[in-house]
Amino acid sequence: MNIIMKLMDKIKIGLKYMEKNLLIKLGIFDSVSFILLFIGIYNINNNVNKLFIIIDILAGFWIGIFFGSILKISWHENLKKAIGKKDLLGIILTLIYYLFLVFRKRIFSKWFAGETLKAIIIWITFGIMMGQDIILRKNITKILKKNINKDNKETKI
Repeated sequence: MNIIMKLMDKIKIGLKYMEKNLLIKLGIFDSVSFILLFIGIYNINNNVNKLFIIIDILAGFWIGIFFGSILKISWHENLKKAIGKKDLLGIILTLIYYLFLVFRKRIFSKWFAGETLKAIIIWITFGIMMGQDIILRKNITKILKKNINKDNKETKI
């Protein structure tokens, strides 16, 4: 029960001190990751090497961490909330990332086919979503700890 209460406190802090767009991004990353995990597990068969799946997840994870760090999280003093910003380089890299997402099937279909291609796409996308989610949560937590604790001594993150 104590774990549930701590989780509820963190959710309340997030709702109070985070910009709505950041909350939506986290919800999308979590939802898509959850769906891809179940699709991937459902589609695992004996034709796809399990080591290959792990490599796909790790590759996607590192891509997700790289692209997740593009969004700069900062503290807005007037709003007293964590907000996300992108600079010009971040926007350019995001466009490249979206091009990869659109053309990933064409890129990988030169080397893989059938069930293997489907597994690669699902597990790399899962890894990307998880990497982005984890780096975004890490950056938000760092900003919130730095700014909430100095303003409000009774709130702990």
